Amino acid sequence: MLASGHDYHPAMPIMWSRIHAELGISPTPLTHELVMRAIEPGMAESEDLDWKQALPPDVEKKRWEFAKDVAAMANTRGGLIVYGVREANEGAVELTGVPNGERDRQSLRSYANGRIRPLVDGLQIEALDDSGENGLPGLIAVFVPPSADAPHVIGEKNALDVPYRYGTDTNWMSESQLERAYRDRFTRRADDRTALTALIALIDGMIPEIDLEKNIWVAMSARPVAPLPLLHTRPDREQATATMHDTYRLAEGIDDFDSPRPGTCALVSSERMPLCRQNRVLRADRPVGGRTAHVRTDGDASTAGQPARRRVHRDVGSASR
Repeated sequence: MLASGHDYHPAMPIMWSRIHAELGISPTPLTHELVMRAIEPGMAESEDLDWKQALPPDVEKKRWEFAKDVAAMANTRGGLIVYGVREANEGAVELTGVPNGERDRQSLRSYANGRIRPLVDGLQIEALDDSGENGLPGLIAVFVPPSADAPHVIGEKNALDVPYRYGTDTNWMSESQLERAYRDRFTRRADDRTALTALIALIDGMIPEIDLEKNIWVAMSARPVAPLPLLHTRPDREQATATMHDTYRLAEGIDDFDSPRPGTCALVSSERMPLCRQNRVLRADRPVGGRTAHVRTDGDASTAGQPARRRVHRDVGSASR
């Protein structure tokens, strides 16, 4: 059996943004404190950072404006919109704060989902509250990922437009720009299919390493749609190894067979696919409960693997009794 997919997006904090880059901070959850640190020096708006003093009022025109801002960032390279910060001359000036309850955030999400096509997958809308004793007003951060589904259009029926970010401005795509945007989308999808097919082919290369007589094997391959942020640091071997061990611990926790017997985990390299700085693949073989899992993972998080499930042999006569 062969399974492949890439549509699952677990809830997680905003880990990377222009604020992180400008402050020289490694990927870490975006917090109220980090925004305050960005306001102090008057961090400037950019193609992927937009300061907003107030939430969109409950007026149809402003709802469309929010959808336009989100679609424009998704059509460019993604970005961050922060509500609750006053700006002047495109630079942050002061914290003003905005209501950031669940209802406020759901309203923003409904504005985007009801007016942007296709939907922006992975859109995050988070409340940022002051964790200190100052009782500072809260914020809402809207993280727009770079979208593999671009171009995103906004409008109704025959009145459709395609926005994009140009510096700190939002413009509308011309016919030639729109043509190029659709061509890029089709090229990305073709490249994804080719890469996924290559991952599936890797599974055939694992066949000599597994015992088809003793186990039932389920083959899986997956490839991420959204790329890592441009300035996101790549994992080193130690981090990759720790991730693989965490994966095994998770697998053991959900295993419905016998308790795992002590096993070993060998991490070796292969030249078949790139990983981290050494341009190698990380391969992990570990017997768990009498079974072995073979996993190959690429530096861009593409994965091909075969977890074994032990065959269950039953005596028909005993079972019938």
